[in-house]
Amino acid sequence: MSALSVHHHLFVQAMLLRRVATFDQWLKVWKQIAKVLKLRVQDNEFLTFYGQINYNIEPFGFRIDLMIDEGNGPIDVEEIQNNISSNRRAQPSRWMALVNTRSDSSSKLGSEFTPIEISLYKKIIDKIVLHSKNRFCVSYHDAIRLSSMLETPLKKSDAEKTLSAFVRKGWLSLSSNGFYTLSARARLELKAYLMENYGEDEQPPVCASCREVVMRGFKCPNGKCPKAMHEACLINNARQSNACPACKSKWSFERRIGESAPLAPYAVSAEEDESESLSTSQRHSGIVLPEEEEDIKPDLQPDSSRRRSTRSRPSQSQSRRNG
Repeated sequence: MSALSVHHHLFVQAMLLRRVATFDQWLKVWKQIAKVLKLRVQDNEFLTFYGQINYNIEPFGFRIDLMIDEGNGPIDVEEIQNNISSNRRAQPSRWMALVNTRSDSSSKLGSEFTPIEISLYKKIIDKIVLHSKNRFCVSYHDAIRLSSMLETPLKKSDAEKTLSAFVRKGWLSLSSNGFYTLSARARLELKAYLMENYGEDEQPPVCASCREVVMRGFKCPNGKCPKAMHEACLINNARQSNACPACKSKWSFERRIGESAPLAPYAVSAEEDESESLSTSQRHSGIVLPEEEEDIKPDLQPDSSRRRSTRSRPSQSQSRRNG
């Protein structure tokens, strides 16, 4: 391993305080630290900079990771086709986080929630991943119903406040049509959790372009191909080849993923849903929600005697999936 500089250490410290923010925000923090250290840097050096950090921290189960923001709500195919015809490259917002890559480690989210509220969040994840039929979203009414199925049911008013907190603090996204989805921030933090707790046939499809999970976009028109693409990835790929990068099938916009996907042929009853949730509850017990940091405020003093935060973030082992 190559030795990390003071610049690297201060940047990692900043990421430990917040963990997740947009790529542009972290780029700004990186330049602010460089300014304090009287270093000259250029934007194109940032990728190499955090790549050096990854080289040193990956053996310990940590990694600085990136993920595009899929957006939410229905997909506008006409707008996509217009973007493909233009010369502009799609540039979706990107999120960047310091994540734990060990499959046996707890996924951590930054907020302050009670155990009952955490249980609701886990039920919402189950509903989004397992029971949404390629929609990967839950309606407001479904989310409220899930809150009534907890071991200690939440009052409707308390459930509404909790859902609002999930959205406000970035762990769920809410579309204009009232559907909740996992935000880019949550998908970054929960990447290891999703891989650990859901089978390969249960997980969302993977983008043939960026290789991240797709919860809003399009599935490959070839039913035998498991790949999919995000809206932005599809736009950028289609300018070069209107074909699936994986199987080379001609692309179409028919097999949608997300809120625009067809509704399931029948609704799952509360009893069925509760039974299915109980059958998977043993494997979803490892989410920890520590306190939220509202702003990125890195300690820019290189002095080794600087005071550090004393708040601890306890880790719990995720339960293994039975069977």
